[in-house]
Amino acid sequence: MKYPSTILLLITLTLTVIGLLMMNAGGVETLSPRIKWAALAFELYLSLLAILLLLFRQRRSVRNFIINQCVLLGSVLLVALTLKAADFMLGKFRRNWDLIFLPNTSAHYVTPEFDYAAAINRFGLRGPKDMETPSAETFNVLMVGDSFTFGWGLAYQDTWPVRVEERLRAEGLGVRVFNLGKPGSSPLQYGQVVEVASRLLKPDLVVINILQGDDLFQLAPSRIEGVVHQAPRGSTAYKWQRLRERFRQFLPNLHGMLFGGGIFGNPAIEADIASDWVKQARSIYQDLSPAQQERFAALDDTIRTMYFQGQLNPKLVLDGVITPGRFFYHENLDAPPTQAALRALQGQLRKIRETARQARSDLLVSLVPYTPYVSQASQRTWKGMGYELDDQLLQSHSSETAVREAAQAAGLDFYSPLEEFRQAAIGSSLYYEYDGHFNPAGAELYARYMTSLIQSRIGAAAAPKSSSGRP
Repeated sequence: MKYPSTILLLITLTLTVIGLLMMNAGGVETLSPRIKWAALAFELYLSLLAILLLLFRQRRSVRNFIINQCVLLGSVLLVALTLKAADFMLGKFRRNWDLIFLPNTSAHYVTPEFDYAAAINRFGLRGPKDMETPSAETFNVLMVGDSFTFGWGLAYQDTWPVRVEERLRAEGLGVRVFNLGKPGSSPLQYGQVVEVASRLLKPDLVVINILQGDDLFQLAPSRIEGVVHQAPRGSTAYKWQRLRERFRQFLPNLHGMLFGGGIFGNPAIEADIASDWVKQARSIYQDLSPAQQERFAALDDTIRTMYFQGQLNPKLVLDGVITPGRFFYHENLDAPPTQAALRALQGQLRKIRETARQARSDLLVSLVPYTPYVSQASQRTWKGMGYELDDQLLQSHSSETAVREAAQAAGLDFYSPLEEFRQAAIGSSLYYEYDGHFNPAGAELYARYMTSLIQSRIGAAAAPKSSSGRP
């Protein structure tokens, strides 16, 4: 090669420009600062090699050193690109048979508050196994969200997506509502869900359901890194968690194949949730720091008993012990962590908007009211789990305003039933007391609100007086 130093400099400049563009692209605010610094250090190292080659190209020892370094870096990059390509192809393959969960599986969940079965159909969605492929003659709606959309704790017929479809069909509208909820997911995964599902389900409308406070909290990793669901720093469990998370971020499909499996990533068809929670509870407690164990000891006696007996989601209690003030984190909309989370949410919503545009789908964002912001009775129970809560949250609109601003900045319409839920919660229970998800009454209230919202969006697209579809 006649001009290796010049070529190396050009490659370095190109990588630098690409890196700067990626660092400023929408949605990458969620990248860890360490990842950004590592990328910058890699570019600086390439620049140093190019400068050395330019200044000392006549010295054989310097040339050999640089060549060896380039071979090493090239080998590492080749392996990384090969793994990334394999992960990409695996993702393409999996999309042919798996939308969200492993198809044709089921699980039965029993706690002191609920007893229900979750069946996954041939599309990998929660729903009847005989669900037909979407028709162009119906108005197809995708409900995207987390466990609240999935209907955690509810029999299938009581989940709000089902109730929305039943209500709309009772009005004579040919509408199909697909439940794309997945427990544990967040806006970081919603974009991929919409991209994959749009190709098969051909939606006319996509609704992104954002859980109040919680989804925004998950989008501020700089605020909670090493805090939420993390073992003590330096421990073997902590290092394993970090390694697993890095692997999941870089190779999500390979990670899913190696560590996932059936429903909710559990390879067993019938999941014994009580036994799983007992194991998780013991493991989590052992990894708590002395100060955290002291906070745990101060929890309500009933909470601690339920925790160790597998009657309560241990991660819900862990949040109360480790991040007791999490529901106040984004009350100040001008705080840097909140602004970073808002930019991240805007970036994710813009990506989803582009996917919806390509699929020629309407798109809107809806807030799912969360019990700490709605119910005074629930607040009393959750204080027993260690959470810091007060009446201010029951009147605040900050977490609602934050999502509205992010949606509007992404060019999307935003809707919220928060006040309706607050009024209804005064005289009735809308959430499971300890678990925190919608009970049947809460799901029905959200379904009533969503039905009205969809009716206003359909217009003439789905004609009345026809339960089978458009005219």
